[in-house]
Order: sequence, then C-alpha cells, then structure tokens
Amino acid sequence: MRNPLIGSAYSEKPSNQESSSESSISDVDELLSLVKETEAAKDIYRNIEVLGAASKSDYGRIRGGLKDATGVNLNQLDAAVREAREEAEKRRKEEAREARREEVEAAGTPTVQVTGRPSSEVVDDLSAALEEANEPPRLFRREGEIVRHRTDEDGRVQVEEISHAWFDDFLSRCARCVNEEYQPHDPSQRLVERVVERVDLPPLRGITQVPLLRPDGTVFSDPGYDEDTCWLYHPDEEQDLDSIPAQPTTADVEEARELLLEAWWDHPFDGEASRSNMVGLALTPVVRPLLEGANVPLGIIDAPRAGSGKDLAGQIAALASTGQFPGTMSDPSTKSEWRKQITAQLVQGERFVLVSDVTGTIDNAPLRRVLTTPTWSDRILGATRQVRLPANVVWCATGNNLRPQGDMVRRCFLIRLDTKMQRPWTRSDFRHQQPQWTQEHCGELAGALLTLARAWIAAGQPDPDTPTLGSFEEWCRVVGGILQNAGFGDFLGNQDGLADTEFSEDDRWSLLLEAIHDWQREALNGEPFTARTLADRIEEYESSTDLIADSDISLDSDDSLIEPIVKHLPENIQHEVRRGKPFTQSLGKTFGWNEDRRFPNGWFLASEGKGREGTLWNVRSDDGEGGVGGESPKDSENLSSHRHERGKEAPF
Repeated sequence: MRNPLIGSAYSEKPSNQESSSESSISDVDELLSLVKETEAAKDIYRNIEVLGAASKSDYGRIRGGLKDATGVNLNQLDAAVREAREEAEKRRKEEAREARREEVEAAGTPTVQVTGRPSSEVVDDLSAALEEANEPPRLFRREGEIVRHRTDEDGRVQVEEISHAWFDDFLSRCARCVNEEYQPHDPSQRLVERVVERVDLPPLRGITQVPLLRPDGTVFSDPGYDEDTCWLYHPDEEQDLDSIPAQPTTADVEEARELLLEAWWDHPFDGEASRSNMVGLALTPVVRPLLEGANVPLGIIDAPRAGSGKDLAGQIAALASTGQFPGTMSDPSTKSEWRKQITAQLVQGERFVLVSDVTGTIDNAPLRRVLTTPTWSDRILGATRQVRLPANVVWCATGNNLRPQGDMVRRCFLIRLDTKMQRPWTRSDFRHQQPQWTQEHCGELAGALLTLARAWIAAGQPDPDTPTLGSFEEWCRVVGGILQNAGFGDFLGNQDGLADTEFSEDDRWSLLLEAIHDWQREALNGEPFTARTLADRIEEYESSTDLIADSDISLDSDDSLIEPIVKHLPENIQHEVRRGKPFTQSLGKTFGWNEDRRFPNGWFLASEGKGREGTLWNVRSDDGEGGVGGESPKDSENLSSHRHERGKEAPF
C-alpha cells in the first residue's frame, strides 16, 4: 500500500520558507540542510525520491537528523523510503527493458518472446521467423526429415540430415529469443521440437550439380531450388555450361553425339549395343524427371579381364550426368550388408552409385527391391527409427564376366568391354587422360545429354523400335527414344547375353539334380533323402579327398557318385558355407526354394513329406526317372523304411 504521507501537505510546523523547499535536491546532505532550515516534514516527503535513491548507509546517517529537525515519525518515514526505493527500482527496470527492446529491434532480426505467453503463439512465431530466414531455401524436408545440402572435403555435394544441435543453433540465428524483460532466453527443448514438426519447409527430391530437365522439357539452369521439380541445383563454379537449345537442330544433335562418343573413346566396347547402353546409362540421371517415378534397371559393366576400364567407364557416366563422381560401395557379402549400404547411399542423396568389383554373379533381395520401388524403407543403423527415402538412384555394378542370376536377369542391361588382351592394364595408347578429361568437359557433356533429350522432346517423343524390359517399360521408352532419335543403334540389343546366364544356371541345376539322382539310385536304392543325409555324405567325401591327395588310394564307387554333386553345387550354397553358415541348413533352404521348379531335361526336386530328420526329398524327372522305379515314395507301402539314422535335424 502506498504511504499516504508521501506527497501530502503534512507538516508539523508552518513554514515561511516555501521557496527553499521547492529548490532541486540532489543528495541526502542537501535534503538534511533544507529541513533543518524549514523544520518541515513535508519537505522530506516531497523529496522522498532522494532518500529512495540513497544507499542504506547514507539514509541511516541522516535519519536521526531528519527526526531531530522535523520530529517526523521514523516508522512512517522508513515505510515511505522503502516504497520510494521500490518505485525507483521499477522505473530502472522499465527503462532498462525499453533500452533492451530498442536494441533488439534495431538489430533487424525477428524478436520472439518465449516466456509469459501461450506456447502455441511462441511456436508459430519461431516457425515464421525460421521460414523467413530460409529464403532462398537452405533447409528442406525429405520424407518428413529436415535436411540440408553439404559439400564434403572432395567437393561432392550430398544431402545431410541435420542434428538437433544444428537446428537449435540455426533457429537461434533466425530469431532473437527473449523473456518478458527482453533479456536473452533460449526456448525450451520441448518448444524447439514442436518447431521441428510445425515449420513449413520446401520438399527436396535431390541435389544436382548439372542443369535439370523438367517434365515439360524445359531446362532449369538457374542455381537454387526449383519448385516445379523439388530439386536443388548446386553447380560447380568451375563448370562451363553453354545454353541448351530449345529446338536443337540436326547439327546440334550430331555435335552432342560426337562429344559423348569422345568421352568413351578409349573404352573397347564389344559392339554397338554396349556403346549405346553406356550412353543410355549416362542419360538416365538427366531424364529422371521425365520418368516420373518409373523403375530403372541395373547397369552391368563387365569385361573378360581386370584392368579393362570398367569402373572408369561408370565414373565418366556419373561425371557427365551428375557433375560429380558416383557414390561407391563394395560387393557386400550378406543381404543385411546390402540393405545397410543401400540405405546409407540413399540417406546421402546419391544420384549414381557404383558397386565395384563384384565377383562372379549378382542377385540379392535388397538390390532387386531398390530397383523396383519408388520409396525405400529401412531402419537407420544404430537407431530405432525407420526412414523412408526416395529410391531415385541409378545403380551400376562392375566385375569380370559378371552375370546376374535368377530374377536379377530381367532387372539388368549389359555394357561389355573387351580389349582382347591378356594384360589390359598394360595399355598406354590412350587418346584422353581420364577421368581428368571428363572433369574438364563436365559442363559440355551434361549439355550434350540435355541436347539429345530436348531434341527427342521437340520431335514429339517418338517411341523407339528397341527391346523392352518388363517392369522398366517407361525407362526403355524414354532412354531408347532419345538414343534412337540421336542416331545410336542397337540399344538393349545384347540382352540375350544376360538371358544366356539364366540358362547356364538352370543347366548347372540340371546337372546337379542328375548327379544327385544317380547317387540316390545307386547308394540309397532310390529312396528319398534329407538335406542332412546328403550334406553329411558330401562332408565325408571332402575329408576323404584330403587324405587321398596325399596317397595312392583311389576313390571308391560311392565317392565317385558324390564328386559330380560337389562339382555342380550352386554358387549361393558355396558362398554361404564360406561365410560359416551350416552346410546342412544352406542345402536344405536351397532345396526348399527350388521345390518343384523344372530344369532342363525335366529334372525337379519333389518333397515327399517329413521324416524324423526333416523334409524327405526325391529327385524326379518329367521323363519318368527318379525315386524307386520312377515312382514317388508316397506310393510305397513302407514309408518308415526311408528314415536314415542321424541326429535330429530341423525341417527345411
């Protein structure tokens, strides 16, 4: 409560010296001198601010003098001084707050009061400040996560998911967060997390270092974010890119074609099909927006010998079409490793990935899935959350005599190099020093690819007279149409070279089943067998061959029957065993995957029920061979006689 004596006309004794009391008093000593002259208590209260501003020691020093001079009630005076001090402190704080407010507003950064008001208003204001600061866009959303672009130490541009600390720091630079007194005050972590969910950021499909071809055929060539395609164009400052003609002439197309052929001049393609397929591989990242989420097959670059330039050919394609070297990964040994490495490449926003030096064959479920899905889902390594990422990557694998197997055959196209040399790595008669030449002409090569694409669009996008791959029809139409319009012939004309690998794998299975059938007929009298029975017999054979190698002992008849089985075992079984997987388990699973599948000469594996040691198998043929007298043991009177003595085996 305000002291009623402050500012009142209270006085113990009338005074004739009113003029003296009206004079300006600046400190306690002047006030004491005044009241000694006037002996008026009202002069104390009229100048109570002086006592309120005085230190406690100064007030204590003159307090008694004021009492002696005026007879003022000290209890009332003390209360008045306390109130004056509170009023002075309030004015000081208000002046300081106003000064801070003016300073904050003068800085030009949006000011957000983060305390003392509804949190929804705080979140809205922080989000608005961040959206204003994010123009032109530096932060984006990709499948729900906030990302930005970054350039690594090698100059490669990648997508990076930002951390909570990075976002917190960026937010603090977008707005000056204060409390009610305009003092700096960081928003709580809960508020920051709500801003992460609330803020409106542009979507990002990817980053390119070369101009972007839009679905309507126009070219986006201004550095920055393209709202039509949701791509960010972040060019290399050293690139020299000429303007792309909207209506390329025949001369423009021919010039672009010759430049692209020059890029792979030193690569010994085995024919026109491989050369056209190579240019098609380079075209694919450029025409991605035209494909509108369509699937893209795996490009396989192979050669009979190491040192033929397989990886270099892929690097040239990536540099020409994306402006940077491809993302790289080795040949993972397990499905789990394939899945993890695919996720890692997609998280970084790679546009072109080179799987280098694959040995023998290639076929695995994660790779098959990423080639035929627009969106990839997986769990982040070391975390519990799932991510969903656009699977808009061009995949390329290299290897010596690399061949796809099974369902991968129809998901690939072939680029084959053949130097016809025993030691290709000894070549020295190169026309260009690669990849340096491609790096120097990167902008021109990108322009050449865009010119070919625009020429096809200007011609009305004619359908090509080329082979079509199932599940990849749109890619075949667009890339094949561009190549045919530009004079590249025989695109996908060597697909039979890949299809032959499927037949050779089937032939291997046919030989394997025929060998198992001979062993089953001679050693088991045609009775069915379990995977454990066959696996144990193969392991015994391999142990005996080690002893025979050091002696003059020859193989017995049973070993002679096992030898062709070992020779024709599928590579996936051998691969699993090399990785330490139990042989019986690998063999049983492989049998289960191929049950009733027909192979050349009609051979197939038939399941004859379950025994104590697992599934009973019988090799049969559509020609009537297999089992006891060609009949299924299901028709035999005594199925129990087909049990073999071993420990218990899990059914496969």
